[in-house]
Amino acid sequence: RDALAADGLFSFRLKAGKGSEWDSAMKHPRFLQYWQPDELREVVTESGFMIVSFEEGHSKFNKFNWLQIIARKA
Repeated sequence: RDALAADGLFSFRLKAGKGSEWDSAMKHPRFLQYWQPDELREVVTESGFMIVSFEEGHSKFNKFNWLQIIARKA
């Protein structure tokens, strides 16, 4: 947050779902945390951001649902 300009935008995409898991499909194991839309909105706004865009979608390339967020420093 501190690295952004005063009205800077921050954008990211996360997998939708519940819970978490370790995934070893890549070269090194990685920890995955899944998010529900309401939980994610709350974390983003409590972290000092205003949500500009919040989209839910399904990837045509894999089985996952995604949450795409664009937020601005509040």
